[in-house]
Amino acid sequence: MKEFEIRDQIIDFLEQKGILCWKDAKPLFTKKRGFSKSNGTPDILGVLKDGRFLGIEVKTAKGKLSEAQINFMKRISNTKAIFILARDVDDVIACLVKEKLL
Repeated sequence: MKEFEIRDQIIDFLEQKGILCWKDAKPLFTKKRGFSKSNGTPDILGVLKDGRFLGIEVKTAKGKLSEAQINFMKRISNTKAIFILARDVDDVIACLVKEKLL
């Protein structure tokens, strides 16, 4: 399965559970920087029902996090936000159950 297919399945699941989410919009254009993106931003962004930020990076079974994604994950781990490395919908479910959000 391709990343975009996994991403779309995860978004469908989150929407069914009433969790506000969207896919990261890429790329952005600014006069100062031209086309750019905040490096490391997760593929899926959202707001959980308890108000916390949700970031989900989607990877295939063989996919690896980039250095920028690892740095983003480390920065987010110092907050109350949730970061999930998801290779399928079950990874998201497991995390949300563990956090008692489902």
